[in-house]
Amino acid sequence: MGRERVRNDAPAAAPHAVSPLRRPQELWALGGLLIGYFPVYVLQLTWLYDPMNIIGPLVLGGVLGWSAYHIAERDPDAVWAPLFWFRIASAAYFGFGALVPHIVNLETLQHIQSLYYFDAAMNFKVNFLYCTGIFFTLMFSYIFLGLFGGRFQGARNRKRSQVDRTLQIAIVFLTVGAILRYGMVVPYTFGLTDSVLPGVIGTLSRMYYVGIYLLIVYAMDRNKKILLPASVLVAIDIVVSVSSFAKAELLLILIFSFLGFISRGVTKKKVLAGALCVLFAYFWFQPLVGYGRAELALRYGEIRGAGLYERIDIVKNYFAGAASGNTPTRQGGLSRLSYMNVDSYVVSRYDAGMPGYTLGDAAAVLVPRVFWPGKPIITQLGADLNFLVFRQVGSSLGVGHFAEAYWNFGWLGIVPFMFVLALILTIFSLVSMGIVARKDWLFFPVVFIGVYMGIRVDGFFVPDILGPAWMALVLGAGLSIARLFLLSPAGLRSRRFVNRT
Repeated sequence: MGRERVRNDAPAAAPHAVSPLRRPQELWALGGLLIGYFPVYVLQLTWLYDPMNIIGPLVLGGVLGWSAYHIAERDPDAVWAPLFWFRIASAAYFGFGALVPHIVNLETLQHIQSLYYFDAAMNFKVNFLYCTGIFFTLMFSYIFLGLFGGRFQGARNRKRSQVDRTLQIAIVFLTVGAILRYGMVVPYTFGLTDSVLPGVIGTLSRMYYVGIYLLIVYAMDRNKKILLPASVLVAIDIVVSVSSFAKAELLLILIFSFLGFISRGVTKKKVLAGALCVLFAYFWFQPLVGYGRAELALRYGEIRGAGLYERIDIVKNYFAGAASGNTPTRQGGLSRLSYMNVDSYVVSRYDAGMPGYTLGDAAAVLVPRVFWPGKPIITQLGADLNFLVFRQVGSSLGVGHFAEAYWNFGWLGIVPFMFVLALILTIFSLVSMGIVARKDWLFFPVVFIGVYMGIRVDGFFVPDILGPAWMALVLGAGLSIARLFLLSPAGLRSRRFVNRT
């Protein structure tokens, strides 16, 4: 394990460390964009729809991206805040992604609209919806940060003197995460087991990524030789993620590995290099995901099934040109970045008097499946929507929180929906920044869950926000109990001695 030594790490936090997450200029800019949208929407100024469908997403993505950059520049700990990733993901999906139908070639546009055809009016309405949802989420978070920030600030600035247990905690999380991920999640994905996989297992299995991050942090800080085994683990997980056709898993392993490598200092060049790598992986992987899932659905009737070698053959076939849609003229990566088609579909359903009921099983997340064997499969929402659209199984569709709120409640649902979303993201942001500033690695899985929630702006509220939030609360309580057993009496005595001196 290496020689343990006493560390006296005090976070370099500003007196008002939550202030980087409070961006009044951002609210003014988004408010101005809303003022531009509103009269065009109310007065139905159709001649302005097309220009606003270009200008609106450009402004939205630019404002959010600029804010995220300044947040990271002012406080590196803020890159672990869900509110930081909410801005990044929203800029990608609802800023740049909303521009995709206007910048791709004709074949790609036809492919996008094959799911649901949307005209300029519907395009404008959905863009207006995106801006409204993001504005209220950030406005409420601004208020909550002002109300709660001071209470969390003391905990963040508190000096934490403890034995450096980064490596030990990394090994614990790697072990537990590997058992869950490779012992349960991957076999379930590959169709080796027919039992329903509880959502808690999927959430806890992501402790593996926490272990990878901490292992790289320890290697960068203490022992560069550990980078070799850490790189091997990362490479193995990339292969498994690609073979699983799991976009989220691939992005998570890349993001957490990258953050581990820059843990000793965040610079503009490092951030740019990492962002380019992640973007390249996304655009490279998106078309493969579509092809792989289609192949699995054709062979097995669902996206589960097929062993590792068969999946690797599917990947080989894709790059050999076997995919019918894998042509130079189809811009697959760009088309998958746009949610305009599916969001237009659910918005039109509400307008036609067919609202969604995606929050119907919200209370079920509080009950473990072991106590309720017949518990609804919360993560089934995307597959249900895919069946609703195509009348076939084998894939899954996401809508994002803003379109989901409208689908359930119309315009009147946006404000309360975003109120709850902002409250959850704000609390997680404050807790996460405190954990990272104190280097309280034992609780890092809670930080990871928060980052995941921030990224999943394209998901559904119950499985991607409410469920993980409840799991983080339970996990945090469990880790608090575990701390009593993981900290040895010698470590406790060391802490008392250092505090006295």
